[in-house]
Amino acid sequence: MLAVFAELIHQTVGVRRDVALLALAPGGIGEMAILAVALNIDPVFVAFHHLLRMVTLMIVAPFWARWLMRHHPDA
Repeated sequence: MLAVFAELIHQTVGVRRDVALLALAPGGIGEMAILAVALNIDPVFVAFHHLLRMVTLMIVAPFWARWLMRHHPDA
């Protein structure tokens, strides 16, 4: 699934595949930024997408949990 989204970013935005793949790869912001610097990939782009993913999860998770509790109260 990661490769599909990375390819989608590559095709729509024009970002190199390796940059898109590293930006979407699971891992910590610090570790991925260090890896980006080591691989000569834009660390700001990578860190921004990791931060965006974390903020999105923090906003969406409570609503998703509330929805799950209403639709699956026995779980």
